[in-house]
Amino acid sequence: MALKLTNRLFPRSFLRAFHLIPPESAAQPLTPYFQYKIGAYQKDHFLYFRREPSWLRYKVEAFDKMIAMRGYDIPRFLDFHYAAYADKEDFRRFLRYEIEGRLAHIKKYPKDSVPAYPVILKWLAEKEAPDTAKTSALSATDGQDAVSEQFQQSLAELARSYAGNIVIRDPRQSERLIQLLILLKDLRAPGKTGETLFTDFSTTDLAAILRQIAELRDYKLNTLQKKISGCNQAMRDDARVTALQEALTRYFFGQ
Repeated sequence: MALKLTNRLFPRSFLRAFHLIPPESAAQPLTPYFQYKIGAYQKDHFLYFRREPSWLRYKVEAFDKMIAMRGYDIPRFLDFHYAAYADKEDFRRFLRYEIEGRLAHIKKYPKDSVPAYPVILKWLAEKEAPDTAKTSALSATDGQDAVSEQFQQSLAELARSYAGNIVIRDPRQSERLIQLLILLKDLRAPGKTGETLFTDFSTTDLAAILRQIAELRDYKLNTLQKKISGCNQAMRDDARVTALQEALTRYFFGQ
């Protein structure tokens, strides 16, 4: 008779409202979140059934067992089953939804409060905290990686903007070109207090200019500075440099 009534919408809704038919979830396959055995009851952390239980009977027994516990016995029970279940996130998700459903009932009927539920929620919070911290750490790392990548791209773009593609026809002339730039960098008007051609022109600035030359653009700063120093030293032994320096002085500072 009951089966015939459930085939019709109104009687089925009526029977559900007064809990006169079992929940439909009772027919679903059992997922063993909590380990169980078929056999006589024993005082350990396993669930025991005389025969293979339904999903609904299984859940009732699991929570009835926890409700009968007190204090630290509850987290020890949960730790036992949590360690054996492979999908930790699924275990926590199952437990949280089950507890929230029971807490909703308690809000409606406050006298049915269960001391075990707050303990279960605290256990859940402890287990979820490391995953939350890990997720935050990963997010922070991802953010740092993104910033680092953006910085590297900006740096590469900056390097390209300072690196030219001037090609000297005869590479042997690069040393003479560096010597000419050194002369211009240090050029000053005649006399001990003569004004300089540039207010500020450092060796680092000269190295930046040299990066505009294709064969020198990939040199490190200290390498270029050593090259400049070597060319400067070589100028002292070249008689033509004095004549060139005098010509440049007349050109820039002559009347």
